[in-house]
Amino acid sequence: LLLIATGETLKNKRYFDYGIDKLERFLGFYKFHGAVFEYNSPCYTPLITRDVGTFLKLVKDERAKKMAEMVNDICWKMIAEHFRYDMMQLAGPHSRAYTDMLSDDVLYGIELACEGEVSFDFEKKDDIETFWTKPYCPPKYRKYFRGEVLPKSTEKLIMRGFNYPYFAFAQTATTYHDERFTLGTFNREELWNQRRPLLGYIKGEHSPYCVRVRCLHDGYDFSSAVLHCVQKEGNVLGNINFSRDRGDTHIGLDLVKDTTIEAEDLRIIFEVVGDTEKINYKVNDESVEINIGNVPVKITHICTHFGDYPITHTTEKTDEYFRYSIVLYSGEKKKINFGAMEKVISAFFIEMGKISKSSKIKAEFDGDYLKTVWETGGDSLELHTLKSAHPFKVNMYEDKQYINGEELFTYLDSIEIQK
Repeated sequence: LLLIATGETLKNKRYFDYGIDKLERFLGFYKFHGAVFEYNSPCYTPLITRDVGTFLKLVKDERAKKMAEMVNDICWKMIAEHFRYDMMQLAGPHSRAYTDMLSDDVLYGIELACEGEVSFDFEKKDDIETFWTKPYCPPKYRKYFRGEVLPKSTEKLIMRGFNYPYFAFAQTATTYHDERFTLGTFNREELWNQRRPLLGYIKGEHSPYCVRVRCLHDGYDFSSAVLHCVQKEGNVLGNINFSRDRGDTHIGLDLVKDTTIEAEDLRIIFEVVGDTEKINYKVNDESVEINIGNVPVKITHICTHFGDYPITHTTEKTDEYFRYSIVLYSGEKKKINFGAMEKVISAFFIEMGKISKSSKIKAEFDGDYLKTVWETGGDSLELHTLKSAHPFKVNMYEDKQYINGEELFTYLDSIEIQK
């Protein structure tokens, strides 16, 4: 957009044509994959709407403006179909996020974009950027921001996968909306601290609760951990394994050497952030049942293997959060080579909103894979995940997910055909 605006202003055809080419490629990418690379990002999607708002004020070329309006519509559709007016949050999953809760800046941007048709109750702060880069929300999406409709639950293929010029794996996104909560997942994604691959929001008395799955290395999100999961409404079956060639605190800036880390603590946590005074929980042998805002949540630990290290469980409740942890290691600082372990994988099952009394969960190793299955009534979820550490690409290409016995991507194709 900047190149097009610069080219038009300076009458530089090279800049203008290059910008048009990039914009056409973006729209072609969206048409082919069905989504954008930074899918449902609460930090980057609103930023694009502001950029488009500025672009439409500056540029006169009708072809460029028409394409920019298409980009604007893509972004606002994505925001609207995830926005929960009753909680003032953007339902997950989020490809990138810097905070768990939606910022006032984003909410104010939505207000401005809706031209007085929407008003949220919070302190507004005007500045020069807000005044100049005011975004524009198409009228057809404004009803979502007035709370007139509850967004529909969605299950969709958002990335078909490609290798050039940058690697991206095939990815699906599921967002389930209930009147009391929302729960969203990606079928495969790393657990870098900027990712939100499994994210739930539950209504609270004054503010919502946020539910996440994380892997912490000495208290910070471990980027080499990878989540594989499949979701059916409020039920999520998940496996977590590890990549051999990713980073520690960042996916690429501090690569783990020789699959070995120094650690005092390494754990998988299920975290609830919110008014913890109103959270009640009961710990069983391999599960914890939590009551959050009158919404029942059950987390079942299916199995965990981390070399020869003994696996323990802990619960922790502070003023800020509740955590149920699967502890892979805790003790004196030592070197841990997870790449040398035959089995380095953890499996879990989450039920939110309704806890089944007839659930059956099983796990077994089959060659290089851990197979986990959940069944109840006529529904089933199944995962096949590599049991040991592998290169990131292999990790993302060699897993499989099933819903009701049907491979995930085939299942999603059948849904689209029915629509």
